[in-house]
Amino acid sequence: MRIIGKILTLAAAVLLMAGCSPVKLPNPSTYQLAPTMPVVAPVNKPVAQTLLVSLPQNAAGYDTEKMAYVQHQYQLGYFTKNQWVDDPASMLQPLMVQTLQDSHHFAAVTGAPFSGATDWRLDTTVLSLQQDFLTKPSQIELTVDARLVQTATQRIVAGKRFIITVPAPSNTPYGGVQAANQATTIFLQQLTQFVVSAS
Repeated sequence: MRIIGKILTLAAAVLLMAGCSPVKLPNPSTYQLAPTMPVVAPVNKPVAQTLLVSLPQNAAGYDTEKMAYVQHQYQLGYFTKNQWVDDPASMLQPLMVQTLQDSHHFAAVTGAPFSGATDWRLDTTVLSLQQDFLTKPSQIELTVDARLVQTATQRIVAGKRFIITVPAPSNTPYGGVQAANQATTIFLQQLTQFVVSAS
């Protein structure tokens, strides 16, 4: 019994010391996509139709809040002390909804989840959001596939791949964040022009 008691006492002491350990791992720095929203000129002939911006999909390797980078060809890495507030698709969807609303092209623009009927649906896939260190200076690469679907027929009316690259002001994760926000502004501007012209 004494041996068991000593073991329990020792185990409790170890747990207590672990809880009071002076070594604390720092929380990672967390960043968001909060770009300067593009100035969208209202269209001359708005349509009395509605648009649903479905939740974008993430390509393999990007379905995470981890900030991705490329330092060697074909190899995707992640910063350990820096991360996004959410995965790229979840960050981009509300920005797409807002920009398309600001165009005043549609009677209404809504984002998934949405259970009502709409005339159009915008489906997107984030193929990459990464800081490329193979270039000097490093640059952010944002690649998104977009498909505009007529919901009544489920027919893809138009599709486009957006490839946006912006040099980072510094070869650091924060420099990548700054470039990512600039790339997002450009993407939103181009996406709005694509949707308005195709619908």
